[in-house]
Amino acid sequence: MTNEIQTQNQNEISVTEGKEVFRETDNYTIYKLANGKYEKVMKYKRVFSHIPQTREEEIKLYNIFNTQDNPNVTPFADMRDKEIEIYEFYTNPYESFNEETGETDNGVNTTIFDGSHYYSTSSKTVYYSLLNFFEQFGYPNTEGYEPVRIKVTGTRRENGVQIGVEFLTE
Repeated sequence: MTNEIQTQNQNEISVTEGKEVFRETDNYTIYKLANGKYEKVMKYKRVFSHIPQTREEEIKLYNIFNTQDNPNVTPFADMRDKEIEIYEFYTNPYESFNEETGETDNGVNTTIFDGSHYYSTSSKTVYYSLLNFFEQFGYPNTEGYEPVRIKVTGTRRENGVQIGVEFLTE
């Protein structure tokens, strides 16, 4: 544990003082700040239930994850109160940068494939719900997996609508 974190990038060194690791797990790091408060920084895992086998599949998946307004991808927010059957499951961690403060924030995109179409969200609630479900019941690429149906939900919160999922039995 240290009170100083240094990073080096092309001969430039920046120092963050007064931030010490308080607790660390596979899923998050908690820092104790100089002012006595704490900061929790989440860690997200990259998960692919289907690994592309050809260059064409790699490029298609790359475009699914990286093209704005892709007609083959529907945002979860547009699927509220609708059902989706999950055949494939993908998570891609990312780091966003605030140009005004210089701070970064960890996030994750979750994408599912229903056999013919992709659906995507950056909702951390969806990420944890699906990851926890697959950890308990098996991922789409495991033997014996039967596609699970979910219903996309939206819960009104102070700062907008929180997208989530509900697992359906029939």
